[in-house]
Amino acid sequence: MTLESLKMFGLHFGMRPGDRYYVAANTSWMVWNTILGNLAVGASVVTYAGSPVYPSVDRQFEIIAATGISMMATGAAYLQLVSGAGLEPGRAHNLETLRVIMSTGSTLPDATCQWVHDSVNERTHLCDTSGGTDVCSAFVGPNPLEPVLLGRIQGALLGVAAEVRGEDGSAVTDTVGELVITRPMPSMPVRFWDDADGARYHAAYFERFPGVWAHGDWAIEAANGTFEILGRSDATLNRSGVRLGSAEIYGALQGLPGVRDSLVLGIELPQGEYYLPLFIVLADGAVLDDALRASIVAAIR
Repeated sequence: MTLESLKMFGLHFGMRPGDRYYVAANTSWMVWNTILGNLAVGASVVTYAGSPVYPSVDRQFEIIAATGISMMATGAAYLQLVSGAGLEPGRAHNLETLRVIMSTGSTLPDATCQWVHDSVNERTHLCDTSGGTDVCSAFVGPNPLEPVLLGRIQGALLGVAAEVRGEDGSAVTDTVGELVITRPMPSMPVRFWDDADGARYHAAYFERFPGVWAHGDWAIEAANGTFEILGRSDATLNRSGVRLGSAEIYGALQGLPGVRDSLVLGIELPQGEYYLPLFIVLADGAVLDDALRASIVAAIR
């Protein structure tokens, strides 16, 4: 994990002595470990124990401005929250020192990426990053030497043999498939507790494609080596044989007037029936009337 951390923050994020790192993560999330990773490359850290959204949802950007932060790590959901509130942190606060934003935890919609460029700092390197608690690291993420393309994760991290595989187990490009890792990484677990014969461990990672780590994410790898993560393959919405990633629905609703946040569930019922409820959080002043309901349905359709 130390090797993975030094690689990520020293090379992919370009952190160095004199830089300052900020993350609002509690100790139960693997992202908390990034604090130690930044100390290891000589950067200092700023921590904050208060509410990240009080007295305003852009409270974290206020802290970044006050402490001269070089790199911010956050969940994509937080960036969506601030964007959805119609705020422009780059105009309300001086964010000139903010060189890097790492976004993780869920998929980052195109509209939010554009909002970071327009409303936070157009010179900030937005680093959409995806990995796993299992390895306490990332599989795909930023590259400081290449351009950032809207809606794309820049590529596999150093030492990560990432591929996307189709139903037949062959590597595919520009097509939705399973994200796999074909060679070991230093921080991959090698066993589970109370799993003497390794059956549970094997079933978790190597049952889908023998000998190859399948992480459980739907992904697309483009011919240029960039990636897009579409959500969990083990949480696919499958209604009447139509497969959807939850991220596709969230992406459709991102920026829709009247909707602040949403949650979709796919529930298999007896006799082959399928229940697909969508829960929404209304924006301030919005009313869930027939017009809003119709616009939500139309956006998803």
